[in-house]
Amino acid sequence: MEIRYYHDDDYASLAQWWDKEASDSWPIQSLPSCLAKSQYAMQVVDVSGDIYAACLFSVLADQCELLFIAVNPTQKRQGMALRLLHSLINHCQTKSVENIFLEVRESNFPAIALYRSAGFVPSGQRENYYPSLSTDGRMREAALIFQLAINSR
Repeated sequence: MEIRYYHDDDYASLAQWWDKEASDSWPIQSLPSCLAKSQYAMQVVDVSGDIYAACLFSVLADQCELLFIAVNPTQKRQGMALRLLHSLINHCQTKSVENIFLEVRESNFPAIALYRSAGFVPSGQRENYYPSLSTDGRMREAALIFQLAINSR
């Protein structure tokens, strides 16, 4: 298992599982144009040439925004998301980034637990941000904003 930066040859491997995991927030067709911009980067988990997880982020000045971490549904619960998160933190430390920010759907309890385990703390909330996935009649749900201060680690 290797964590490395995305390259164009990874697209086909990502496309095999992407629509099951991340297409709501980032259609795979948007990745090439996004990654062509200098502030965006993506790290991937490569297992013998197959991409099993990806982490898209942007760095601008001393701030990083984690846009998403996605794991192939057949490969979940193997620590890949946490490894990608730690790799991102290490990347940010080498780039003099002061803070990493992210937004997460309030009902995404596994992701919230992952971010908290890495030291992220709540720093805000955006009400009615996401379309609701619940069956309780709510139309929208909040986005929770988390922050990790790099220099405090």
